[in-house]
Amino acid sequence: MRQMVFRKQGTGRLVIIIVATLFLTACPEPTNNLATIDSFVFNASDNDALVADVAATIDDTAITATVPIGTQITALKATVVLPSGATISPNPATARDYSSAVVYTVIAEDGATTADYTVTVSVGGTSPVPGILSVRSVGLEAIMLEWTAASDDTTAAGSLKYRLYYSDSDNIATAADAEANGTPVGSGYQTGITSVTATGLAQTTAYYFTVVVQDEAGNKAAYTPLQQGTRVSLIESDTANSDYLKAAAAEGPYVYLAGSEHDGSVLNWRIEKRRLDTGALVEDFGTDGVIRDGLAGNDEPVSMLIIGDYLFVSGYDYSEGNQQWRTQVYNKTTGASIMGKKNNPTTNQDSIKDIAADGDYLYLAGAANSSNDVRLEKRSLADLNPDTDFNSSGFYQETFTGAADFYRAVAVDDTHVYAAGTANNDGGTTGSAVVDKFNKDTGVLDTSFGTAGRLTLPAGRVVAGMRLYDGYLYAAVLSGFDDSTNGSFHLYKISTSDGSFSTAFGGGSNYRTVDPGVNNNPLFGNPLTLDNDSMYLVSSRVYGALGDPDWYIEKRSLTHGELDSFFGTGGVVYENLSTTETDEYPETIFTDDLNVFAGGVMHNGSSYEWYLRILDKVSGE
Repeated sequence: MRQMVFRKQGTGRLVIIIVATLFLTACPEPTNNLATIDSFVFNASDNDALVADVAATIDDTAITATVPIGTQITALKATVVLPSGATISPNPATARDYSSAVVYTVIAEDGATTADYTVTVSVGGTSPVPGILSVRSVGLEAIMLEWTAASDDTTAAGSLKYRLYYSDSDNIATAADAEANGTPVGSGYQTGITSVTATGLAQTTAYYFTVVVQDEAGNKAAYTPLQQGTRVSLIESDTANSDYLKAAAAEGPYVYLAGSEHDGSVLNWRIEKRRLDTGALVEDFGTDGVIRDGLAGNDEPVSMLIIGDYLFVSGYDYSEGNQQWRTQVYNKTTGASIMGKKNNPTTNQDSIKDIAADGDYLYLAGAANSSNDVRLEKRSLADLNPDTDFNSSGFYQETFTGAADFYRAVAVDDTHVYAAGTANNDGGTTGSAVVDKFNKDTGVLDTSFGTAGRLTLPAGRVVAGMRLYDGYLYAAVLSGFDDSTNGSFHLYKISTSDGSFSTAFGGGSNYRTVDPGVNNNPLFGNPLTLDNDSMYLVSSRVYGALGDPDWYIEKRSLTHGELDSFFGTGGVVYENLSTTETDEYPETIFTDDLNVFAGGVMHNGSSYEWYLRILDKVSGE
């Protein structure tokens, strides 16, 4: 449009200005002619067959995707991204069978431009390589499994996920079978786990177990299944003669028992390996499950440790015509004897009472010279030879004024070794319970502990058992000289740094007095063990001909020393193995992840038999 403007100049001239006005009109944009697929994904949230999203690769009009091994591809739903205004046919969000190629047609917004895309789905990838599955602990109604880590060619070890499955049938050999037939434990697949406990199992019942491992792509593999049953509650061994169970230790599905066997004339070492689920001897160990190892008669093992692939068993024998120290090492699988050492400290009676170990050395505590001396030795685990840097000889030995002095317990930490027992004990009315602290490298008494390295306890005559945990020594102390003394016993919690007593544990006192309440309350063998925040102690109520005895097994807090009310009845389990026998006494107590074990002997009328009682370590059942 054009306008004319008339303006009169001052000179009288008329100027005509022509103004042009432009009107702009919007032209329509061109229609989108893109017929492409920009993204093609099978989302796990849309597909039960997948555990992780699978993004396809797009190369021109060829689309390829690889899903994990075992994935069913007959009904997969896809999510696509298209250009603005474009449509696709058929609808990829509808479940489709991808066992053969699927062709999708994309129609551009202009309605004229089209493109065909061919989608090919393959099942592939590499499954993780499982590790080894094993039994860690066997409970009354629970079994704890552990495994070594799996490996994978693309997923980092820390990102692999695991889940435990079990079944009462042998039908969980593959990942698919485990998920279809097994009972899962826990909430889904989890990273960073190497052990799981299956609970709620039936008593004395066998199950099959496997672990399924899954990588980030969703590929899965099953560990080789194993069969394991829940445990028995009592294991007994009767060889018709008088036999004495002295030590025991458990590992995985097995328990090892050590003691003496009377062959009709003399005592010999006897070591058994038994299954916890049946109590049966393991025939591949020794001869039909038993090692019989006698040198001269009247030989007896008193303490045992499981270290790596071996059993370290210490005690005494009479091969030199007198009682001497002896340690033997056996293969824990076959029972084969690996090595042994005998040591005759004196020509009188010498005996080992307890052993402990760190990563490289074995520490042995006991008596020498017919219990006139206390003795502590340090020996290499590799060859059992003495460490001559320890007190310049490999041992510490001290003579007291009493006729019944000995170390009865030993414990070791990173820097020191502790030996406890009795000193200046005449076997009658005098003597003191003592704890000695040594530098474990040099064998020199640590003078910062007690008086010149020796702590004399304010009450009690003999330290019967001692264990160490988190900077404290826990000691069970007899009030009299020997195992058969009437009365109560005392429990101490002692700082390893300076020998001070925990009055919080003692209920306001330096120690806590325990009185089971029936006549004699002796502490035999190794009556004390620790488990994280708890203490377990075993004693015999009534001894000898004083009446019908029973075992007294208690559980206490390591913090405040009180009985654990959830264990047994008010923190105590009473075990009366026989109402007709007068001699029932425990010799050892220890725990694993699920159980507390108390072992000892019972007189059956004509001889002594081995007994191992197994309880749930939480409930005492």
